[in-house]
Amino acid sequence: MHQSELDGLIEAGGIIRELWPEWTPTDEQRRTWAYKLRQEEYADVVKAAREHHADVNWRAPRLPGVLKHLREIKARRQREHPREVDPNAARTGVYVQCVEGARLGTFFEMCYSARREERPSPDKIVEQAGRIADRHAKLYGGDWEVIREANHLQMLERRQELLVTAAQAAGEQKP
Repeated sequence: MHQSELDGLIEAGGIIRELWPEWTPTDEQRRTWAYKLRQEEYADVVKAAREHHADVNWRAPRLPGVLKHLREIKARRQREHPREVDPNAARTGVYVQCVEGARLGTFFEMCYSARREERPSPDKIVEQAGRIADRHAKLYGGDWEVIREANHLQMLERRQELLVTAAQAAGEQKP
């Protein structure tokens, strides 16, 4: 999860504050939540927070309860869709996407780093993503772009924008 997403969980307008509006976390609580959730997917944390809220009648969220629901979400996902990616791989939030050509917008790929503990620098991840984009351009054709600091939802929205723009451009070219 990106730092902006971590910050947004607890800040006004974030899911935690939406579910527990009376809770005002201390700086220590913020640091603990950020530390414990830093490797988790934003969508999973949101879902876990909602499940935790449905289970309890407290005025404040309990991090152990959210973590319990996260484990359950991951276990359900593993049963339903076994991962092909190394379970020790860390998601980076860096994607490559076709922005022009036959595969326009329909395909994007997240770049993973080898191990959570040995996460490379952001520049190294972007360099790796550039090599993936070059490889895809040779393999599939078209122009491929590296997108930094995105999540899956943002990439889906970006894909939709690319497809709508391409459809509009194609409509303008027809007589």
